[in-house]
Amino acid sequence: MTMSRFKRADLAAQFHKQFAQFNSAPAERVKIDPEAAAIMLKEVQGYLSPDKPTIQRIYDNVHMAIHGRNQACAEEDRLNVPSRETVRREIRALDPFYVEVARNGEAAARKKFFPVKWVTPND
Repeated sequence: MTMSRFKRADLAAQFHKQFAQFNSAPAERVKIDPEAAAIMLKEVQGYLSPDKPTIQRIYDNVHMAIHGRNQACAEEDRLNVPSRETVRREIRALDPFYVEVARNGEAAARKKFFPVKWVTPND
């Protein structure tokens, strides 16, 4: 007797849900300073460029911008640089359609995201 694909997917989802209950210790998150977050978001907008910068390049820009800001302030007012993963998550949170428009143009975005019109043959 074989299990249908949907039945296997349902069992996998149930297993995942039960496993998550055992592994549900909340991850400790570090809050980002609002000024550091503003710098990061400004630099993340640079990802929407026809130059197609990489996520690593955007992270380097965030790092340099915060480092430059830290050079001009006292030791106790310095900002922590967000992790590369935090920057990556912010980039991935951008609307994929707008990212495609900004990086590759409107025609490429329409081709990638809009449904294909099916043409039915004449009877």
